Amino acid sequence: MNRRVARRYARALGELAHERGQLEQVEADLALVAETLARDSGFRRVWEHQRIGKHDKRRVLEQLFGGRILPLTMNFLLLLLEKRRESILEAVAGEFTALANEVRDVVDVEVRTARALSDEEREALSRRMSEYVGKKIRLIEVTAPELLGGVVARVGDLVMDGSVLTRLRRLQERLRVHRWYDDEG
Repeated sequence: MNRRVARRYARALGELAHERGQLEQVEADLALVAETLARDSGFRRVWEHQRIGKHDKRRVLEQLFGGRILPLTMNFLLLLLEKRRESILEAVAGEFTALANEVRDVVDVEVRTARALSDEEREALSRRMSEYVGKKIRLIEVTAPELLGGVVARVGDLVMDGSVLTRLRRLQERLRVHRWYDDEG
């Protein structure tokens, strides 16, 4: 339910931001506020506490973000306060990014690698993934040493796993099946 509500709020904000040519800035503003919420436990406690009044929360918002975010974004945050929807802020930020990506015809691709990619590797991977999905992509890089090598890419629900770890596991499973078959024969 919260996701559906968050998407509705994100869509309304996105339409306004797009009309005003402020899509990129509102997205950055929401990311800043959501990131602050995630890393600042004091802000989170104030923002989510039901007994702290709207006026006090407004004062905290203005102290933290006044002059740093667009008036459109600030007014949106105040609307969330007014409607007692503080708990959906992070979901709204995520939904807003997804909607902004649709408008820009961009797809997020999460890429997990054992080590950081070089510029050449990043560019080659971006080009191949863009051709594969037929859209512009935005790489989200995650370093995962446990993969040993190779790449695991995720586009939406589709996962393409070319990691050394997975190849080793498959080989191990084939050897196990082969050994079982030989023991039975």
